[in-house]
Amino acid sequence: MRRRMIGVIGAALALTSTGWAVRAQQPGLANALSGTVTSAGKPLEGVVVTVRRAGSTIATSVVSDARGEYRFSRGRLAAGTYAVSIKAAGFDLAGAPSVPLSGAGAKLLDLKVVPTKDLAAQL
Repeated sequence: MRRRMIGVIGAALALTSTGWAVRAQQPGLANALSGTVTSAGKPLEGVVVTVRRAGSTIATSVVSDARGEYRFSRGRLAAGTYAVSIKAAGFDLAGAPSVPLSGAGAKLLDLKVVPTKDLAAQL
């Protein structure tokens, strides 16, 4: 059991090194989408994580906590494909992930941010 857990953690770390990772979670969890925001491997607090469903003008946002974790509850996101973006002074999201959500499963989307190349554009 312990070996399996170490293998799962290792696989998750390998996926997050690409900038972002999507992993299925157990069905029935209260969150439709959750994850951790990191920069250089360290969690970031206060990052605004926003999702917008394809074809919609409505965006939904949450803020990462002290551990860099964010959560969108199942009641806030309907099934569909969502574009993900962040707002954090001095940082940009590495890549432009989108994530498909179904009504049944929960997803874990870890986000990696990098120092921005154009700080003036954020002000």
